[in-house]
Amino acid sequence: MSDSPTPQPSSVTSSSLPDNVASILCYIIAPIVGIVFLVVEPFKTIQTVRFHAIQSIGLCVAGIVAVICLSIFGIVGTLLHIGLLTSLLSFLLWPLIMIGLFIFWLVAVIKAWNNQCYKLPIIGEYAEKMSRA
Repeated sequence: MSDSPTPQPSSVTSSSLPDNVASILCYIIAPIVGIVFLVVEPFKTIQTVRFHAIQSIGLCVAGIVAVICLSIFGIVGTLLHIGLLTSLLSFLLWPLIMIGLFIFWLVAVIKAWNNQCYKLPIIGEYAEKMSRA
């Protein structure tokens, strides 16, 4: 028998994955990786990764809400027999909204690569507040 103390489990404080790569993964495989990084050590304790995880989830939610709203708009227009008008508006709005979401996504990915916390409008303020909590 030896008198050596039993090893204590060590807490993980760092990862072999750089913070900027973890932040980018939040956007690339959103929202799954964002959710995972919010609950898994050590990522849940790194403020920049938490910020990008929350912001990527918010961006996904915004995209889903936009798609649902445009779909409802099209359905209501069809039910009210103003299908031509709603079709024209949908035809114009879908690409604009999708391009806008893509640009926000691309800027967020580039800023995450540069270890910067670029705050998207509305979502970024919330993500910043939640990442500090």
